[in-house]
Amino acid sequence: MSAVKRVEKLLRLSDKRLVQSATQRSKDSQKAKRRSERGADEILGIAKELESAKAKASDQEQVVLKGTGKAINKAMELGLWFQQREEYQVTLQTGTVGAVDDVHYQEDEEETHAPDTGNKDVQKVAGDNAEPSTRPCSRVVKREERLNQDGTKEVDETRIRQLSVLEVRVSLR
Repeated sequence: MSAVKRVEKLLRLSDKRLVQSATQRSKDSQKAKRRSERGADEILGIAKELESAKAKASDQEQVVLKGTGKAINKAMELGLWFQQREEYQVTLQTGTVGAVDDVHYQEDEEETHAPDTGNKDVQKVAGDNAEPSTRPCSRVVKREERLNQDGTKEVDETRIRQLSVLEVRVSLR
């Protein structure tokens, strides 16, 4: 419900901006008419400009709701809620979007072990009594290594995933 209130607030503000814009255009045209001849009523001019601005579909502002993954369902529900109301016009658009992920690698086992300190007896006793670990291990991501032309290894540290996206565009009628 909070998303609905935010969208309604943004649409009210867009209508307010439309009225302000029409008022300014009307005042500008009134100044030009006053210079040439006596103009018509100022309020009537504002109303005409407002009606012509509302008639143009290109001037109509939209609020765009985007949902990816599990949020597609919620975006669709919001679109349906607005579509059931007569004062709103709703359009849906699907597509894909790229998401950049950072890939963190675990160090090799040889690098993570500490150097031998000479306490082999203590390590051996601790190793005999230790039970196998049952905790889940984190998934190790394999490195994607390539050889460059100069012979150095290049490791990918990011990847781009393609996600489905649903755009719900809501505007006033």
